[in-house]
Amino acid sequence: MFGRLAVNRDQVDECRNKARLIAEHIRKIAEHHTTLSVEQATLRALGAAGNSPQPIIHAIAKKLGPQSLKLGVAGWLGRIMVAHKLSPEKAAQFLAHHGLGKPDSLKDVPWSQAQRVVRESFDKWSRSLPKRSNGRMRNGQFRVAVQVETGDAQKDLAQLYSAWKESDLAVVQVPYGLSADGIASQRGGFIFKKGYPLQKQMRRAVAKNGSDEKLVCWAGAMAPETAVVAAEIPRTRMRVDPISRIHQEKMDPRKAVIEYNMILRLSARTGLRLHNNLQAWTSSAYETHFYQAIAMQIVLEQWLMYYRGEPEAQVIVLPEIASQNGVPDLVSALARNQLCREIFPQSEMWQHTDAPSAAWDSGVAAVIGQSGVMVPQTVDRKSIAALGAVFKPLAYECQFSDHGQLSRLMHTLLDRSMKELLRLYRNTWSKVVQQDHSGLFAMSKFTHGSDTVIEKDRRYWNPMEEWFGG
Repeated sequence: MFGRLAVNRDQVDECRNKARLIAEHIRKIAEHHTTLSVEQATLRALGAAGNSPQPIIHAIAKKLGPQSLKLGVAGWLGRIMVAHKLSPEKAAQFLAHHGLGKPDSLKDVPWSQAQRVVRESFDKWSRSLPKRSNGRMRNGQFRVAVQVETGDAQKDLAQLYSAWKESDLAVVQVPYGLSADGIASQRGGFIFKKGYPLQKQMRRAVAKNGSDEKLVCWAGAMAPETAVVAAEIPRTRMRVDPISRIHQEKMDPRKAVIEYNMILRLSARTGLRLHNNLQAWTSSAYETHFYQAIAMQIVLEQWLMYYRGEPEAQVIVLPEIASQNGVPDLVSALARNQLCREIFPQSEMWQHTDAPSAAWDSGVAAVIGQSGVMVPQTVDRKSIAALGAVFKPLAYECQFSDHGQLSRLMHTLLDRSMKELLRLYRNTWSKVVQQDHSGLFAMSKFTHGSDTVIEKDRRYWNPMEEWFGG
């Protein structure tokens, strides 16, 4: 629960002030660039992305070249639609196979007319989006989320139905490949093909399961497109953040923040709630560098606040309890989780767990007053829910000594988080990420995706950006 540790609120406020400046620096970089994945997401919203497992934007980029893409793909798509009287999907296929066509074939098509037809297609998509509530889980009951990771569409559906009956939230991760039923996965994420049954089943499930959100999409390599699809499905969330994409996928930092910025703006416009992937940040350097994770979480909060203006919009997923020689380190876990609860009192907070530590994790989550735990499919969800229900009353009874080991660990974490934010502010975040190869930012020198980053021309146009601004 909030307020059980003597946290220095002035220090927390100073952390947020520095984080706000860092987030502003990152946001300005992001807003002056686009990526092929962002342009693919625009095509998806326009109904032009098609059903191929390979994103069509890559073929279009080869035909148009980098200079044309600086203006955005939407304008070129509109000119082809007008010149050849094609639907958005057919126009995208034309661009992929023929580029802009014969020389001077578009000279009589004004940009204003091209933008008008594209806006009409985009407006159809935006009007079809489901209305969302604030999306927060109701307080009180300790909840269990199940991670669905079979990679088979039919098995995923069966697991989802089981999860909806026995737990409160399903976290879907499709490992790799293209299933026969139409899930195209990109490095752990998924994109629905047109007509994929899960979209219809989700709408039916919403009617039967009340108003709470039921599904969390895993971002994957084509995260912006996945976000567009997630926005189309009622009661759906998305797990994504730039740090885990840099840290786990060895993604170019610029690409990660540009795409996350687009997803944040989509989240602000549609109400789509975003889960972080905090447990992935600390997997290789568990407790030693957790202060960096806290610092970056405050930066992400301030970044989100710029667009959404509500701190409770973020959903924090904490890592499982570390063990030393097979013995769970409960004191460190309580200090870490309680500090996060103190810093982010309004945020929905979940505990990630694996099978061996599920019982301990559920106990810690319940005592801290977190929303619940995210467990693998192999874990007995009923037992975990029962454990959480047993421990939850302790959340209102436990008090921590201001001078005990737990408080000392918490103060050390907060002090180091403050110093990390000062370092990020003074040295700039982009330099730290590119040059620092220790702790949270330790990563391979061979990042991927830098060749898909495009600096926008001053005439760049995208109907989605207009909509974000509206």
